[in-house]
Amino acid sequence: MSRQKLKIMVVDDSKLVLERLRYVLERNGHAVMLRESSLGTVSAVLKERPDVLILDVSMPALDGNRLASLVAEVTQDVTLILHSAREERELEELALASKAHGYIKKSNDSLQFMQQFNNIVYADRASRTGEPISEVMKTPSGKQRAQ
Repeated sequence: MSRQKLKIMVVDDSKLVLERLRYVLERNGHAVMLRESSLGTVSAVLKERPDVLILDVSMPALDGNRLASLVAEVTQDVTLILHSAREERELEELALASKAHGYIKKSNDSLQFMQQFNNIVYADRASRTGEPISEVMKTPSGKQRAQ
């Protein structure tokens, strides 16, 4: 089954993490934009219209969970994913409080990252369209196909 190409914005203050995620996501066929600062990200999201926003929780100036809340206030069209080395229970609580669609714990396991990424993204797309996940994965940006 072929998966759709998603436009993904990654926000993290670590260049190493940014480059690793770019590599993994691009290898899986996605277009990736990187941001080293949370400041200005809401404007960038409104301008670039990514399908997915991956946010580091622990960033200077504006934490990723607070940024997720701000993005959720201005658009419902972006799947929000928190990304952090914090404990799972804390990440789950932060995701719920910030209206993020899910979280992925930081690790060096690219396969596990992509499995969790796909689970979050395609479950969110399916809930928006009412279509089965298998159909959403085939449809650009999870939008309804023309009949």
